[in-house]
Amino acid sequence: MKALVVYKTELPDIDYLKGIFTDIKVANIDGNANGDFLPSKPLETSIQGVEFLSKIKNILDFDVIIFSNEILPKEIASYFASNNNLASISHVSGIEVKDNLSFIVYSWKNLGLKIASKTKPTVIIANLKPFSGDYPNGDKEIIEVKDESDIEFVRTKEINFTSEIKSKITIGVGLGVSKELLNSIFELADKISAKVVCTRPVADLGYFPYDRIVGDTGSTLHTDIYIALGISGAQQHLNSVQAEKIIAVNKDPSAPIFSKAQIKINEKVEDILPGVIEWAKSF
Repeated sequence: MKALVVYKTELPDIDYLKGIFTDIKVANIDGNANGDFLPSKPLETSIQGVEFLSKIKNILDFDVIIFSNEILPKEIASYFASNNNLASISHVSGIEVKDNLSFIVYSWKNLGLKIASKTKPTVIIANLKPFSGDYPNGDKEIIEVKDESDIEFVRTKEINFTSEIKSKITIGVGLGVSKELLNSIFELADKISAKVVCTRPVADLGYFPYDRIVGDTGSTLHTDIYIALGISGAQQHLNSVQAEKIIAVNKDPSAPIFSKAQIKINEKVEDILPGVIEWAKSF
């Protein structure tokens, strides 16, 4: 089986992939020396990325195209999959080959989902550890990339992100919140006049629209009080939160968000939510 790996600076674990695929090629969008396919100049936009990939000969003959978990490669993955009617799977932590390719994605409460491939190639965004070795220096194909003004790019669906979300009180939902609790969280938000936002993985599961994402190509949040429920505190999320006070609820005592929170509640969200809703009735 054949795989193409697309990355900017964080090349996914090639040694791991060699145990799965017999033929691996690498495309580096930054234009440095580590890759089989290199652009004529560093890519700056997803439009340029789609053009670059489309010029790789027989690219649709690969079984899977693996994109690194970086902002620009993820945007390119989305548009490339859409343009070619390919399946796209995010947050892939493992790959298996039996009768066909399948991909492991961890979801609510660390539940592992095995998703079978339905298209060839399948586009995935991988959460694999970065490769620490030296990628072999063989023959490289340099692909000419035009200026964006010379390219006509048609999106099948426009997604408009607001660059900022503003609210006096905001509730954030992370993967530590089960689907069954969402109605209760919206009930709480209604009682305290709060806006509800989420992390990128939660939106990827389809439980929130993408314009509710804070961090990771989403919006920046400006709020007086941020109630973070089941959010571990990834750097891309915390960097996008501008809050006077953070109240964090997480069952993991070592969750990074506790380092930023003024009020830290080391409990399961489902255990404290009923009491908070009861208190909110008099808000």
